[in-house]
Amino acid sequence: MYGTNLKTVPPGVNAAERLEAVRQRVFGPEGPKPGSAEESVAYLRCEHMLVRFLVARQWDVDKAVAMLQEHYIWLAQTKMASLILDPFPEEATIKRYYPQAYHGTDKLGRPIYIERPGYIDMPRLL
Repeated sequence: MYGTNLKTVPPGVNAAERLEAVRQRVFGPEGPKPGSAEESVAYLRCEHMLVRFLVARQWDVDKAVAMLQEHYIWLAQTKMASLILDPFPEEATIKRYYPQAYHGTDKLGRPIYIERPGYIDMPRLL
């Protein structure tokens, strides 16, 4: 369920209870603002993301929720959701002359990134 993050759970702490407490709070009034772009991104409130914030705050629910709220505010202020929807004009050129891609995930769910530096056409890329 938590992969290697289980090693970070202090003795005597019930990780499942803490995760559920954070989940209830971020799906309630302490989550992204209703109607915001961040609210529609399921990944921002998935189990993996919530565990990451719990680990960062040593499984302290209040601190993890506060950190998540600051994260949601930062995402809204910087308009990160629009960056995903609006590709940059140079994207086609970069993809053509800088061969790289994400190719699924490994057994632990981490993304596999493949880059082919020998095929980079630097003069055309610049």
